[in-house]
Parts: sequence; C-alpha cells; structure tokens
Amino acid sequence: MSVQSRELYHRANGDRWWLANDSVSGQVFVRHEPNLASGGRISEKDIGAFLSRAGQGPEKQELLRLIGTLVSERHARCNSGRLPHRHRRPGQGNACMSVFAGKN
Repeated sequence: MSVQSRELYHRANGDRWWLANDSVSGQVFVRHEPNLASGGRISEKDIGAFLSRAGQGPEKQELLRLIGTLVSERHARCNSGRLPHRHRRPGQGNACMSVFAGKN
C-alpha cells in the first residue's frame, strides 16, 4: 500500500486528521490519529462516510474548504485558458465544461 496524505486539522490536545489517498487501490479516506490520552487508536473512514456523519467539526469544515478550493482552482484555470483541451466544450473554443451538469 502506498499512501499519500495531507494534514487537514489538528487540535491543541494532539488529535490530528489527515486526508489520505492509497495510490494502489485508489481509495480516498480520512485518517484520525487521536492523542495518546484518549487511547491513540488510529481510525480511517471513507471520505463519504466522514462527510455524511453528524456534526460540523473543524476537521470536517477544513475538508469542505479544501474541496471548494479544487473547484475554484479549476474555474480559475479554465478562465485563464490553462485547462487542458479535454475539459473544454466541443465547438466553444476556450469555454470550459462545468463541474456541475448544465451550468457554465
């Protein structure tokens, strides 16, 4: 297993959340590393399960913020003409396809 990760959030008490990707299986998940005082047992949740759980903790808000930057980054690349041709609508020159069906 080859896992790449990026820290999402850490609390002052030592708890940490990571966004992780297993490049072999393609699985994307959130890894929680609790502090030693609370047991220190690492857990992993599928990204969908993590986002659908109750609550709006700072670790969840940070993941949503990060996802939002991907959309903004793609939009900026599209508008600057730096988006690869495969993401542009046929017959529309530099106009890009939206990540949302039916929207520009």
